[in-house]
Formats: sequence, C-alpha cells, structure tokens
Amino acid sequence: MSVRAARKGPSLSTGTRLVTLGADHVPHTTTVVRVNDGLIWISGGSRPGEPGDTVTLIHVATGDAQYWAPARVELVPPETLALRRIGAWERRQRRAQVRLTTHDVSVDILRIDDLLDARKQECAPMLDVSASGASARTALELEMGEAVQCRFHLPSVGDFELEARVVRVAEARGQSRRVVGFEFLDMTPEQQAALRQWIFAEEARRHQIAKLDAAQGMEP
Repeated sequence: MSVRAARKGPSLSTGTRLVTLGADHVPHTTTVVRVNDGLIWISGGSRPGEPGDTVTLIHVATGDAQYWAPARVELVPPETLALRRIGAWERRQRRAQVRLTTHDVSVDILRIDDLLDARKQECAPMLDVSASGASARTALELEMGEAVQCRFHLPSVGDFELEARVVRVAEARGQSRRVVGFEFLDMTPEQQAALRQWIFAEEARRHQIAKLDAAQGMEP
C-alpha cells in the first residue's frame, strides 16, 4: 500500500458512504447527511465517539483508491452527529481487489443443483474474502467451474447470499478438507460496495490494533 497526501481529497456530499474508526478500533459504516460550515454531518445510527474525540475517516472512491483523514467529533444530536476534519486527506493506492484473511467467519456452501435439499449444505470455515470472491476449507468434493450458493455473515455489515462458481481447488496436505476458491457471480453494486467497505474497515481496524500493540511493547 502506498500513501501520499491528496491535493484535494474526495468531494463529500449527501449520500456519500464513509467508514469511521474510533479509539475502540470498531469500524462504523455511515452515510453523509450534509456538509456545511466545515462540518460533516453523518447519520447517527452508530457513534464512533463522544464530542472532542478524534476518529479516522475512510472514504472508498470507486475506481480510484481509499482516502483517510483525521477528524474530531463536534456534536452529537439525537439523530445525526457532526465531524470536523482536522487534517489533510491521504490517498492510499490499492490494487483492484484486496483479499483479506478472515477470522471466525463461516460460509454455508450448497451446490446449485442441490438447492431443494438443504441437508447437503455444508458450513465451512472461510479463509479469506475479497469484493469478488472468497476461499474456504470444505469437505465437499467440488469441481472446477461448478456452481454453488454461498451464504455468510460479516459483522456490522450483515448477511450475504451469493451465487458463485469454483475457480480453484487445492488439496490440503494432511487434511481431508480441500481449499476451494469461489468467484461471486451477478453481485449488485450495493453488495460489492458493502463487501469492499467491510474489508477496508476491518483492515484499518487490524492496522490500528497492531500499531497500538507495537506502541505498548515499546513502553518501558
């Protein structure tokens, strides 16, 4: 990942989706309600902090990159809260599809031909996920190109039910389960955006925790 200061940064307006990351390292996906007088008003369904707290704003620009900036929580009304950006946007160049290792996420896999027989569904541990696919360790004897249904849940985002096809099958040495890679098919723009937002937010959360752990390890 390369990081550089952005000359202008993204243009935020009503409806822009943002991720806020506070001191609790929990990503909050939210929507801009309005921008005026230097304040960014966002929906208050989740609160990234209290007045005076510093948070990180993350904006994912479609077809471009992600932009990060520090902001301060200014107001917390009942329905919305306001943030004031207190630093420049930084542009973080990314490759087209970021694949993130997953922890404690499972995926229900069912062949399309078996949709009427849920008994043939397997709950498998997901290994990683991107905005275009995922991989899992499964006992199902799937073949390249085979069509399946994948159902999984991501914290703070919700449930996904996607049709996919098998694009990779690898034997795991010493294990009865195989590693299978899936490519998601016919995803809506909203589903892709939600997946991408979660991946970037989760990656940022882990980065924040790693920095904090490193800082604590340097304390005398």
